[in-house]
Amino acid sequence: MLRGLSRLIPEDVRDSLNANPTFQWIVIVLLVFVGTTTAATGIKGIRNKRIRGKYGSVIEGTTAQVLGVAYTLLGIIMAGVAISVKFSG
Repeated sequence: MLRGLSRLIPEDVRDSLNANPTFQWIVIVLLVFVGTTTAATGIKGIRNKRIRGKYGSVIEGTTAQVLGVAYTLLGIIMAGVAISVKFSG
C-alpha cells in the first residue's frame, strides 16, 4: 500500500523536499508537536480515568488508564524518534 502511495508525489519533487532543510524542520516540529499532544492526552487519561475519543465516545476506568499509558508511550517515542533522526545525521 505504501509503495502505491509513494507514487503520488513525483520522484524529483520528493528528492527536492527531502533535500530542503526547511521542510525537514517543518516535519520534525510537526512530529514533536503531535507526539507531545498525544503524550499529554495520555497523561490526562491516566489522571482522570477518562479519555474522550473521536466522535464523542468516552472510555472510562481501567481501560482509559491503559489507553493513557499507550498514548503516553506512543507520544514520547514519536517525539524522541523525530528529534534523534534530525540530530543523528
